[in-house]
Amino acid sequence: NQIRVNTNNNEIDIQDVNTFQTIAHEGIPGHMYQTNYSYQNLDNNYRKILASNSAFQEGWAVYVQYYCNKYLSQQINSDILELMKYNNIYSYYAMILADIGIHYEGWDLDEFNDNLTELGFALSDQDGLKQQYNQLRDNPTIFVPYYYGYLEFSNLKEKAQAALKDNFNDQEFHQALLESGSVPFSIVEQHVDQYIEANQ
Repeated sequence: NQIRVNTNNNEIDIQDVNTFQTIAHEGIPGHMYQTNYSYQNLDNNYRKILASNSAFQEGWAVYVQYYCNKYLSQQINSDILELMKYNNIYSYYAMILADIGIHYEGWDLDEFNDNLTELGFALSDQDGLKQQYNQLRDNPTIFVPYYYGYLEFSNLKEKAQAALKDNFNDQEFHQALLESGSVPFSIVEQHVDQYIEANQ
């Protein structure tokens, strides 16, 4: 339950938006909070400790890292924060498409580069290009849980907001997301439906 940001050699700017979002993702309210919420609130040891759905865990962390942008809006224009968020999401969706290309269509390094360029990601650094290609090739579906999970949480929030309108409450909605532990989204949706029904 400790997290440290290594600022040695000025490699990481503690004031940077990316540092803030990384802490939100890895710490509180991200992984650290979600894990501790399970330990403190779930009475079933399997669900508390052993049940693991990477799309839930990583999706939650991505969802809250962007949720926390609202706390930066006094220092940084909220439109810029939204642009950064969607640029980041788009870049990871591009990596997911590239992952499919590598593992389903058999892209080699040149095809990977050509398709990234077509998606708007021209990489002139050949070492970086090869490193990214090898990461995807050696770790199939590595990025999918992050953004599939994020999409699921975002869709559940839109569903709850549309149903409850002014009765929607972020804290209660987040409790509905977390109260079942790290489980498939079909179960999470049942909890969200119960939250909606209780507050209509």
